Order: sequence, then C-alpha cells, then structure tokens
Amino acid sequence: MRGRMVALITLAVMALGTSAAFATVNTTITARYNTDTGYFHGQVDSPNAECVGGRRVKVFKKTASGLELQGRTRANDTGRWRLDVMEASGMYVAVAPVYETMGGATCEKARSKIVDVM
Repeated sequence: MRGRMVALITLAVMALGTSAAFATVNTTITARYNTDTGYFHGQVDSPNAECVGGRRVKVFKKTASGLELQGRTRANDTGRWRLDVMEASGMYVAVAPVYETMGGATCEKARSKIVDVM
C-alpha cells in the first residue's frame, strides 16, 4: 500500500513539472512612431519576466505583396524597445516572435496594432 502511495505521488509531481515546462505565456506588444526622432518605439509585456527582457522585436511594413521586414531590435530589461527606420512612410506593425524561455515556458507571438506613418 505504501509503495502505491509513493508511486502516485511521484507521478503527480512529474505531471505537474511537465505541464509547467510546456506552459504557454501570454505576451503583448505596443508600437508607436515618433515623427520628431524617426524612431518606432513600444513595450513588450507579459506576466512572465523571461518573456519581456531581451525579447526580439521586428518591425514590418505592410505592402501590396505582404509584410517587409524593416529592422529588428531587442527589448530592454523592462520591455521597452525602439528602432530607427529611415524615411518611414506607410503602415507598419511590430512583432515579438514566439520565444522559448530557459524555464521551459513558451512566450506567445505578439503583434501590435497597425501604426500609420504619414
């Protein structure tokens, strides 16, 4: 009886560890454009700090043939990011791609609202 109880507890602990390792974590990203500086800037946010600091951010321009990469950067420790795009004009979107943390969690892909640069 005692052996069964130990086996059940071991299985329960393993199941909890496995589900935590494959957890998907929500992520959001904002984007704006500053006409004075010529920089796109924004914020990556998530309840998991590993999904924020150092997170890759890509800025794309919407064109008739799809999205064109304009540049990439990384968010700082607090999730703030900025990117210089020379002579920006048109519709843009910032994306934080899917990211796997050292802790085994998966940070979701995040996409900003469209930024219209005139």
